[in-house]
Amino acid sequence: MKKRDNILSTVFTPCLQFVCITSLLVVLISFLAGKAYGVTQADIGKIIFWNIEFLFVLTLCIELLGWGKTLSTKKFLLTSGLYAASFGVVWLSGNYLTLNFWMLGILIMGLIIPSEMAIALHIILTISYCMINGLSVDTFICYFTFGTLILLLEEFLDKLKNTVAILIIGLTTNIAFLILLHDFAFDFSAEAVYELISTGVMILCLWGIRMCFEAYECKEPRVKEELLNQLKEFSETIYE
Repeated sequence: MKKRDNILSTVFTPCLQFVCITSLLVVLISFLAGKAYGVTQADIGKIIFWNIEFLFVLTLCIELLGWGKTLSTKKFLLTSGLYAASFGVVWLSGNYLTLNFWMLGILIMGLIIPSEMAIALHIILTISYCMINGLSVDTFICYFTFGTLILLLEEFLDKLKNTVAILIIGLTTNIAFLILLHDFAFDFSAEAVYELISTGVMILCLWGIRMCFEAYECKEPRVKEELLNQLKEFSETIYE
């Protein structure tokens, strides 16, 4: 493994832009949502502290594992936006029925960044969700395991038959977790049924987004080739 001569060269990289932008968004959303919903300053401070602390640790991991070399600035900015959107929905979940849609931003991230990095962000988002809603450790484990499972299976969403299989796996896992969280009782509430529906909708949304990404990636090289041909023709007309 290559030795790091200077700690500054490890920390102060383009990845720092990602963590700084995301941290600022976390602080802004936390203060606005916390004040709007009457959350105490101590609880707001805890949410902000754990998010920022975890993000800085993640930045070091990104550099040490070399993920920063494979991610463009555009992907970092998109990741910041998606995390901020999910974080905002997490705050809303304390007062509104958001079902499992608070995970959607993180799951979309898994399509554009390494799954390990998306899982790391999913950890702190799930912690924030459980802290804001006062949920138990059992609930945290269930939500984290479910999100991680979908993130690991996302690469197989390229085919419809795989998507159907992932849909079945996701719904089955969600049902198992609901039974566990309801002390092995099969009497589900309407909210639990809606949660299952939201799981299915999320997986289908991910499949649609994956198809859009693949179409864009296939189209981009053709567009670049056409632009190069046009530039070549233009340069030839200049020198004629």
